Amino acid sequence: KLTDNGLDNVQEVYSYIINYMNYFKDKIKNKDEYLEKIYNEYKQTNNNNFKYWEGGDITETIIMLSHLMQEDLPKENLLNFDTIFPDYNDFCNTCIDILDDYNYSVTVGSKKFSDICKDKFPIYNTCYKVDKLIILDHNIDTLPVINKFVCYDLQLNKTIIQSTVPEQISANYNLFYYGDLNFKTPTVDFKVIIKLPTILNDPLTYTSMLLFLNSAYSHINPYKNMALDASYIFSIRLEYDLLYIYISGYIEKIKLVIKLINKMLNVFFELMKEAIVSKCYCNQQEITMHVTM
Repeated sequence: KLTDNGLDNVQEVYSYIINYMNYFKDKIKNKDEYLEKIYNEYKQTNNNNFKYWEGGDITETIIMLSHLMQEDLPKENLLNFDTIFPDYNDFCNTCIDILDDYNYSVTVGSKKFSDICKDKFPIYNTCYKVDKLIILDHNIDTLPVINKFVCYDLQLNKTIIQSTVPEQISANYNLFYYGDLNFKTPTVDFKVIIKLPTILNDPLTYTSMLLFLNSAYSHINPYKNMALDASYIFSIRLEYDLLYIYISGYIEKIKLVIKLINKMLNVFFELMKEAIVSKCYCNQQEITMHVTM
């Protein structure tokens, strides 16, 4: 979706997209080593998810399997289909065959074009105009960064202590630990509840906190997406006077995700401190944290 300024420069927009496709095709033709690392990241993530897969919604599983059974796929691979990857060289060769003779078409729709679109499509009674694509040259040299959240050594931490019930491990906070080795899955869950006692004093304070939380969340977007791609889960939400933080994922890189959330919360509380001048404060005795490993 484009702004009015984007529509005025739509040729620039689609030229960048097409230039990037050509750049990407050249990388594949040359079997770029950096691109191979990204390919292997994707393989590793899928292998991790398959190895530690937990049953999801039965209806969604049946729908997925019914679609797969229509494909040319051996029945023994119905459950592990997303771990079957060709060799990187074979993958590149297949992509080259697909991309070698491809063509471009660009469709742009907007009321702004009503003055220049004179032809009319009879079925939908829609005005249109067909032009020849003019592709501008742009220097493209960008590939995705290596995802530091992808795990390659998924082992249970030998320091985890089996617990029968949650154990309180802090006198200053309601902080609990629960170690469970029954599932043999190298994951950890953090659940944090922070009480903000005066946040409901007036509408301005509560609205400001919501806006600041959204700003802080968008501050970590590039890293957040990489962590989600690597199968980590985290969410931060404000409900009334409680701030809920949930983090889940493999033990190997969980500290990186926690640092990411910590960075975001630092932004959040700095914004809060500057704008509300400590009108909302956090009562340390009312923080509850539950850690499951």
